[in-house]
Amino acid sequence: MEESENLQHQERTEDEAGVEQIKQIKVEVEPSGFKIGGENSTDLIRSLKELNGQAIEDLEERKVGEYSVRIISNLLDILASDNDFVISQGLTHQDLARVLREASVNYESEKRGKIFNYKGNRYLLGLNLMKRNVLSPFKDDTDTSIIFYIANLDNDEKIGLSPALLIEMIERYGFYGGREYRIEPSQIIKVFPHLREEGKKRLLARGIKKDVADLLNPDEEK
Repeated sequence: MEESENLQHQERTEDEAGVEQIKQIKVEVEPSGFKIGGENSTDLIRSLKELNGQAIEDLEERKVGEYSVRIISNLLDILASDNDFVISQGLTHQDLARVLREASVNYESEKRGKIFNYKGNRYLLGLNLMKRNVLSPFKDDTDTSIIFYIANLDNDEKIGLSPALLIEMIERYGFYGGREYRIEPSQIIKVFPHLREEGKKRLLARGIKKDVADLLNPDEEK
C-alpha cells in the first residue's frame, strides 16, 4: 500500500488537544432486528442472512476497490465471537469506537501526529495518507484515505497502522477487520485502560459476578 511520509509529532496537553465527546451515529434497525450502531445479541448476529442490505455470502467474498478492507469467510463467527467478548467486558462496540474517534479528533484537523493526555494516560497518535481511498465493503457510503496508529506511552500498548474506516465499522456493525487489517477489541481495551474500569462498574451495577482478573487482563477473547 502506498503511503505518504510519516508526519511529525507534537506534544499537547489534554485541554489543548480539545478532547471532546463524540456523539454516536443514529441507530438504524434492519428488518432482521439488527441495530446498526446499537447493541445486538449474539444469537441475532448468528442468525443474520444479510447486513446493511448486503447478503452475508456476498460480504464474505467482497473486495471493493484495490484498497478495500477484505471481509473474511467466517464473518458471522467473527462478529459473534467479538460480540461475546465485548459484552463479557461490560462494554459495547460503540464504547470502543468512541475512544478511537475521540482520540482521532486530535490529529485529523491538522493532519499531524501528536502526544497528548487522555483519561489519565499519555498517547502518541499519528497518521499516514494513502493515495486512494479505502471503501467500506458494507456499501454504506463510508470511506477513508487515512491510516492511523495509537500508542499508550504509559503502558507501551499500541494499535498498529489501521484504516480509520475501521472505527466506522466497529461502531456500526461490531466489525473489527478482516484479512488485511484487524484491531482486536482486547487490544483497544489495553491501549485505553480506563475502559476496563468502566466495564467493571457496569457489570457490578448489573449484579453480574465477574472474575476481576478477566477485566484487568483481557488477553483472550472468549
